[in-house]
Amino acid sequence: MSFDAYIGYLDDPDFDFNATNWVGNIPNRASPFIHDGYKVLTKLWDMKKAGDEGVRQLDWGAWGKVFKKGKLTYFLLDFYQYGIPDNVFKFLEGLDPERDCVLVAYEY
Repeated sequence: MSFDAYIGYLDDPDFDFNATNWVGNIPNRASPFIHDGYKVLTKLWDMKKAGDEGVRQLDWGAWGKVFKKGKLTYFLLDFYQYGIPDNVFKFLEGLDPERDCVLVAYEY
């Protein structure tokens, strides 16, 4: 089993964050892949167990959470103890601060 994580957009026309049909319901990848997809998935599960209603199952093996740029940046700063990788940081720099993004972690 392998794991990946990335950032997509909430307004992706092929995606419905509130759907209950967990077949192929993930947003298209907009960001570079985020290292340690399993750790991202585990962090999302932990947040859900702690009562974060913003964490949702998106697909049979995918979970996600909606973030704006600022909170997503704080999440990743906390996640990457030694700094956000350059390619992900450059992606974050270009994000519209008001656009809703979805942090997606999944197994395949």
